[in-house]
Amino acid sequence: MGKTIFSKYSNDRGDRFKIRTDICVNSVGEKYVKKCPLTQDSNTHIEHILNVYHKLQDRYGDVAGINACKHGDGGEIIFPYITGHTLDEELNILCKCSEQDGFLTLINKYKQFVEHGAVDEFVQTDEFEAIFGQVDLPKKLKSVDVADIDLIFENILLDGEKWNVIDYEWTFLFPVPVNFIIYRALSAFVEGLYSKSEKNLFGINLYEYCGISSKEIIEYKKMIKCFEKYVMQGGITMKTLHGTLAQKIYKPIVADKMVYSRLDKMGIQIFPDFGCGFEEDRSYFIEADIEDFEHIALEIDNEKGCCAYRIDPAMDCCVIEIEKIEVDGEEWQDYSTNGFAYGDKTV
Repeated sequence: MGKTIFSKYSNDRGDRFKIRTDICVNSVGEKYVKKCPLTQDSNTHIEHILNVYHKLQDRYGDVAGINACKHGDGGEIIFPYITGHTLDEELNILCKCSEQDGFLTLINKYKQFVEHGAVDEFVQTDEFEAIFGQVDLPKKLKSVDVADIDLIFENILLDGEKWNVIDYEWTFLFPVPVNFIIYRALSAFVEGLYSKSEKNLFGINLYEYCGISSKEIIEYKKMIKCFEKYVMQGGITMKTLHGTLAQKIYKPIVADKMVYSRLDKMGIQIFPDFGCGFEEDRSYFIEADIEDFEHIALEIDNEKGCCAYRIDPAMDCCVIEIEKIEVDGEEWQDYSTNGFAYGDKTV
């Protein structure tokens, strides 16, 4: 029986997907990883991981290593503990050193890896719609029917020229667009989801470089929201909970004085995203009309190549009511916020 030296609980999910991941050391000092179900329902999810290991091995085994998976003695599954630095780390090093050629070579290699064996045109199935919702995607997109949507750069370890996939929990056995898998990896990298480092992306729109259109990005963001709802099954992620609770608290009696004493902090900052994330040096401010403080209308000209906008309504904590958002004259509901929603319109 091994000694546990690290545990990570994924217990903010729905009961079907609650698991614990342990790093253990055996009697001779060798490390290994195990994933254990935390509920009766999540036993099925653990078995699913074991099943998709063999499917991924059949599809990608000739171009990459898929970290081996086997049954343990108590309902858990066990993986070897493999070492190396991640593709995310390697790409960050190349960014920091301004090695554009090496950076793009790795991006191309990753794209070819994800596309390996993808020849079928994507077709929406009932299984797909149950998890990712209905989407309006361009025709003739390539798809894979053994789809590890978590093939992000952080889940690929480099061992010389060999690539090892270390986490494939979210693999689905129905057609999923290849570009969606690539988009998830690029967005996690561009937004610094794991490395948190400043990136010099050489002014390249990575989505466009990898053949992902702005229309696709809109649909892929919808898919991610639907997938998160599927995983959470009505629960709330720790990230969302933190965003809800970790806010300053102000007494209503001083709110009016506070707002008008901080007019210098009420500038509305706009961040366009041209495929390299929301960059400070590309942002600009729109000043609020103080004379009509309760009603502020913003009009943003959509710049060519821009795939998303971030709007910071103030340079401090605030409360806003979003009356309406329109895009090209049509009301737009597909937006997200890191604030706490109160009712239908107040954040």
